[in-house]
Amino acid sequence: MTGGAVSENDGLVIAMLIAMALSCGVVLMLIFTIVWNVRRRDDEVDELLEEIRATEEVEQPVVANQEPTERREPWERPADWWK
Repeated sequence: MTGGAVSENDGLVIAMLIAMALSCGVVLMLIFTIVWNVRRRDDEVDELLEEIRATEEVEQPVVANQEPTERREPWERPADWWK
């Protein structure tokens, strides 16, 4: 190296360090925004969702000795189609 000039190898190393720093910065920013949004979450919404889920479970009658029906798409064959 002469007089403060940057060689090709040094330029590559510097570019890779900058790319790694930017990548780590993006990951840290994503983690920060996730944590920020979780802390700002409204507890009332969670309570309302739990209440709706509880009322839906109560409204659905449970029938004893009933085989569970399999949900299929219209294009699907029954599981024992080959028999």
